[in-house]
Amino acid sequence: MACDELTGVSGIFTRQNSASAVSLDFEPDTDYKFVETLEDRYKCAYCHLVLHNPHQTGCGHRFCQQCILALRLVQTPSCIYRLPVFKDNCCKREVLNLYVFCKNFPDCNSKIILGRYQEHLQQCLFESVQCTNDGCCDQILRKDVKDHLSRHCRFREQMCQYCNKYVLHCKLFYFLLYITCFNIIPVHFGCAWSFYSSLECKEIKIQQLAEAIKKCEKEFRQFTQLSSLAALCIRCLTVLSSFFPAVLESQSSKHDLQINIHKAQLNKNEERFKLLEGTCYNGKLIWKITDYKMKKKEAVEGRVLSIFSQPFYTSRCGYRLCARAYLNGDGSGKGTHVSLYFVVMRGEFDSLLPWPFKQKVTLMLLDQTGKKNHIVEVFRADPNSSSFKRPDGEMNIASGCPRFVPHTVLENTKNTYVRDDTLFLKVVVDLSDLEEL
Repeated sequence: MACDELTGVSGIFTRQNSASAVSLDFEPDTDYKFVETLEDRYKCAYCHLVLHNPHQTGCGHRFCQQCILALRLVQTPSCIYRLPVFKDNCCKREVLNLYVFCKNFPDCNSKIILGRYQEHLQQCLFESVQCTNDGCCDQILRKDVKDHLSRHCRFREQMCQYCNKYVLHCKLFYFLLYITCFNIIPVHFGCAWSFYSSLECKEIKIQQLAEAIKKCEKEFRQFTQLSSLAALCIRCLTVLSSFFPAVLESQSSKHDLQINIHKAQLNKNEERFKLLEGTCYNGKLIWKITDYKMKKKEAVEGRVLSIFSQPFYTSRCGYRLCARAYLNGDGSGKGTHVSLYFVVMRGEFDSLLPWPFKQKVTLMLLDQTGKKNHIVEVFRADPNSSSFKRPDGEMNIASGCPRFVPHTVLENTKNTYVRDDTLFLKVVVDLSDLEEL
C-alpha cells in the first residue's frame, strides 16, 4: 500500500505502524548550522542534507521523501525498486529534536531544536523584516521595528506644525524658523509657500543669539542630526553657518567616527562567524590552501615562511589543534619539499584533559583526481616531547614531517595534488582510545 504522503507513486512505499505524526517541521534545502556535528545517519543518501520526512528502504538506506520521488526520474539504487520503503517516524522525531544555531548567530545566540526553527524565526529579534508602512521597502531587524516606525521611516505619518494635519513624512519640508530662537518646523507642500512668505527673519545680536541657542539646545541638536533638509530659509541658514561652522564640523566628525567603529565591529563579527562556521569537533581537519603559487613565492622570498590552518578540536570540550605548513620547506626539506606539522594549541578545557597528548596523528595530501592516491604520513605523539605537553603559551612547538612531499611531486603537470592553484591537506586524530568529557 502506498504511503499517504506520497499519493500517486504506488508500488514502492509500504505503511509502517508508528506513533501519531509529529507536529514539528522545518524547511528543507536550507543550510542549517547544527550545534553538534550532523551524524551520517541523519543525512539523506541522495542529497546528503539533513533528512526531511525520512523514509527507509529494507536494506537500511534513508532518503528524504522528495528525493525518493526524484530518484524515480533518474537512475536510482536498485533497493528503491526491489525492497519496500517505510516512513521512518522514529528517525524523523530524532531529526526534529536536533539542536541548531539561529541563522542570525552570533547576534542571536539561541539554540533551537530543528522542528521549532521556523517558529523561532517568527520571533527572533535579529531577523530581518520589511517595514509595514505602505510604500516603504526598508528591511530592518525585528528589534528595531518600533523605532523605525516612529522615527526613521520616510512613509510614517507626521503632523504638519503649520496646519496641524497628518501627512507622510516624505512629503514634509523642514524650515528653520530664525526669529527669537532655533526651531525645526515640518510643513507639507500645501503649506510651504504660505509658510515661507510668512517668515519674518530679524537680525539678532550675538548675545541674544547665544541665549536663544541655550534656550533651544535640544532643538538645535536635532537640527544638526537631520540627514536631509529641504526649502530652508536661505537667510537663516546663512546666518547659522556663519556663527556655527565648528559645531557642524564637530557633529560630522563624530558621525564619521561612529560609522568607522560600526564598520570595524561588523568586520570583527564576520571574521568570528567564518571561524565558527569552519571549526570541526571530530578530530578531523580539511585544510584548503588557495593561491598556492603566490604563497609559495612569499615563502621563497622569506616574507611569509609558514601558514597556519584554522583550529579544530577532538570534541566539543577536547584538545584544540591546528596544522602548520612551510610551502618552501623547513629544516631538511627547505627549498625542495613542503613541510607539514601538527600543533597542539592552548584550549578552554585543558585543565580537564589528560596530558601529555598521546594520540596517533595522520597527515595527508589529498589527490584531486578521484583516484585516492593520497600522500600519507602517520606518527604517534611522543609523550616525552615538549610538543605534546599542556601548552604554557598560545601553542606548543610544531611536530611533524619536514620532508612531507617534494615540490616535484606536488607540482606535476597531471594536476593530481594542485588544481586551480589550490591544494587540500587533511589531518586526522585517532580518537579510538580517547575518553570524551
